[in-house]
Amino acid sequence: MSLLVEIKERKRADVMIDRLAAVLDETGSVDDVLVISFDHVSLVEMQKRNPGIRTEIITCARSPTLEPSSPTINVFNNFHQLHPSEI
Repeated sequence: MSLLVEIKERKRADVMIDRLAAVLDETGSVDDVLVISFDHVSLVEMQKRNPGIRTEIITCARSPTLEPSSPTINVFNNFHQLHPSEI
């Protein structure tokens, strides 16, 4: 089984990262989790806390095929792997 976890905590991301890392360590689940976030710094901190964990940066872009005034305009996410050299 795999789990996708998005870091959204802005006020105390360090506390959330420590708690998540502790749970993953205690349960031996590091290999079963992918951590994502818009916040690059949070992902770097997660990598420092759990060097083997997989992380991906979320970026946001508008669909180029829709008119800006369209009521159906949508925001979509692109996932980019955080390479270890970026730490």
